[in-house]
Amino acid sequence: MSLATLDEFLDQKTWPFNAYVDFPGFCSLYVRKGKMLVSIGGEHWICTGLIQIGNIEAEEPGKGAFVELITHLKDRNLAVFVENVHNVRFRRRLLELGFVPVNVESGPVQKHVQLRRRRPMKTQKRTMVCCGQVNSGSWCQETYETASRDAGRRARQLRAAGYHVTVASLGMQVTPLGLIRMTLVDIRPGSHEDTFFLPQEGWKREDLNTVR
Repeated sequence: MSLATLDEFLDQKTWPFNAYVDFPGFCSLYVRKGKMLVSIGGEHWICTGLIQIGNIEAEEPGKGAFVELITHLKDRNLAVFVENVHNVRFRRRLLELGFVPVNVESGPVQKHVQLRRRRPMKTQKRTMVCCGQVNSGSWCQETYETASRDAGRRARQLRAAGYHVTVASLGMQVTPLGLIRMTLVDIRPGSHEDTFFLPQEGWKREDLNTVR
């Protein structure tokens, strides 16, 4: 079965939001679309209208196929995120093309994003973004994107308020926006009667499938 072209994938409004696609000059190109939270210089931003490049293999490396791909995506007013940049030479090339390193706090492998000029990213500075919450009263569980580091901030806030909190990695999770590494915050009443009235300051819930 033939692959969908990159434009066919981008124009598609329903699942799947990640796929191998066909684009001139590449023998393998795996992408995701949607939005994601990125960290730049200690500040957290929600990047919308984003295309993530997860795996890429040019038919003839060094012949300009990648530049053609980036130009095409920029013409569609998309931000571009390149993940798992191991190759030092490719990393330098990304910087030359205007990419900036993001989420470097999450590990030694650098990721790069090229920001759009015509439609800036929306900032959620100093706001913890919860991607999902289940609250029974006797316990509560909240999920966060690991890269945001909001799970740790939330845990510290809740512990200071007298709740018993544990934090655990959920690993890569399948979401409407593709595979995203998530962290679970498990909350117990501690010195409180229940978990119904948790602190809300500097915190908001925003499901991953929220349309902006």
